[in-house]
Amino acid sequence: MGQIVIAPLPAKDWQKFKEIRLEALRTNPTAFSNTYEDIAKYPDEKWQKQMKQSEKKDENYFLFAFDGDKVIGMNGAYWTNKPVTKHIAEVFGVFVNPAYRGQGIGKRLMDEIITEIKKNPQFKKIKLGVNAENIQALKLYLSCGLKVVGRLEKELKFGDKYCDELLLEMLI
Repeated sequence: MGQIVIAPLPAKDWQKFKEIRLEALRTNPTAFSNTYEDIAKYPDEKWQKQMKQSEKKDENYFLFAFDGDKVIGMNGAYWTNKPVTKHIAEVFGVFVNPAYRGQGIGKRLMDEIITEIKKNPQFKKIKLGVNAENIQALKLYLSCGLKVVGRLEKELKFGDKYCDELLLEMLI
């Protein structure tokens, strides 16, 4: 392992984004509110569009953790331009390859995305949701300054099992 770098991914490298996102859904299927099967169906044009938007910081923004040329982690934020909600950035898709966990990479990804969000005066709040059973992720988010503000019971369903989702936010 070399030095881990946190940076955006050029839009032309959209396939690396697709690979890490699908790896995240395969590796930790109960950590996300989307399924591998649903996201794997996205046409290439959708992946390309998301990366072009990210490059412009237009309704979404992604950061990636790199070990050399290898993408080993990611997170993102999205927002709408609707007048009543354009002040909120929602963080999602936080993932670090299991071989790289325990090294503070998730914390670095979160700190960087929060810093980027705070640079935009449009945003007054950061929010995210987490499976209540994902204790490691919850600890990470709390360590970054987010606070639990609610619990949605039986919000997520994986097979026959229901899980609660915790809602977290940070006012900025």
